[in-house]
Amino acid sequence: LNWKPLRYTCFLENADTKITLLVGDIFRQKGAFIIPTNTTFDTLMDDEFISIGSVQGQYQEKYFAHTISTLNREIAQSLNGVPFASIDDGRETNIKRYEIGTTCKVSTGLQHAYFLAVADINKYGKPENVTFDNITIALVSLWQKLNEIGHLESVLIPLIGTGRAGIKNASRDKIVREIIFSFVVAA
Repeated sequence: LNWKPLRYTCFLENADTKITLLVGDIFRQKGAFIIPTNTTFDTLMDDEFISIGSVQGQYQEKYFAHTISTLNREIAQSLNGVPFASIDDGRETNIKRYEIGTTCKVSTGLQHAYFLAVADINKYGKPENVTFDNITIALVSLWQKLNEIGHLESVLIPLIGTGRAGIKNASRDKIVREIIFSFVVAA
């Protein structure tokens, strides 16, 4: 009786839309995954560059554990034609940096995922130049991109910016409110 419910659902009036807040494993749900990533769309997991504990690391382990080159190819194809800036800081990873909010689609059969750039990283994989505005910009871009290339399916979005992205002043409550508010405005 004292346990808090793990699921809250709300229907938006005048829309065919339902928002559910769920405490649980995103990869056990049905729908398209939103995968927060860095602006270079790096997938390297050596030396915790991409942490196995992050949403991206878990996604890569579940769907591309032994075929990371396939994931890199899918990302590159999805980003084909998207403007980028080249980075020349001696990094051994991707040198193409895209804007915050850039979204690319990756599909594994019928399972879709949308990688969302939320933070710049240095050549060691550590976030830099992070602000809460990154979340707002990324979410606005995400909803626009999903309107353009998304499918008619549930969208599963984790709390973005609270983990490795290191966004200061990004409490879980504030992130949840920002995700919901940006979605409602876009809907």
